[in-house]
Amino acid sequence: MADVAAEKTGTAWRSRGGDRRSTRTLRLRTSAVLLTATVLAVLLVPPLVQLDQQAVDLAAKLEAPSLAHPFGTDDVGRDLLLRCVY
Repeated sequence: MADVAAEKTGTAWRSRGGDRRSTRTLRLRTSAVLLTATVLAVLLVPPLVQLDQQAVDLAAKLEAPSLAHPFGTDDVGRDLLLRCVY
């Protein structure tokens, strides 16, 4: 009877350790993807987008996200996506 109990706890411990490793690997991969995307955005967006992040457009203030402004605009009409990237 004691052998069966020892087997069950040993198996449970091993599988729980395996789950920790897979969770750690998933976190590492997710972090690496987010870091890579952030670095690429910072390096590639400014040369591709020839807009001034400080440009004020009073007609477009507090707009909701759209194709023209994917993150929307702030209270003075500045594009929030450009402000985040710069």
